[in-house]
Amino acid sequence: MRLSHNEVKALRKGFEESALCPTHYEVFLFGSRADDSKKGGDIDLLLIVKDEVLVKVLKESQHHLLVAFKKYLEDQKLDLTIVSCEEFNKKRQQDAFLRLISKSMTPLFAR
Repeated sequence: MRLSHNEVKALRKGFEESALCPTHYEVFLFGSRADDSKKGGDIDLLLIVKDEVLVKVLKESQHHLLVAFKKYLEDQKLDLTIVSCEEFNKKRQQDAFLRLISKSMTPLFAR
């Protein structure tokens, strides 16, 4: 994983300070930053939320979460994918994107 301990702490702090922070969630890193053999790249995050209704709200307000993350990481490019736990488990085998990222996901933090 090519994120420092301080970068992970900054992501967690920004996320938990967000008014949109869900009660039960997991945040994973995927993509090039999850691969130690690669260089550069943006930070690709997968947010898995247990509450199905909240996922819709979070998707509609995704930019607010990105602002919360970026508060501590400044100009670092971030991409955020939001899914429910049920959606991730159900679609992981059928959805090419979820299948691809599930192979390289690295857990960052959860609550």
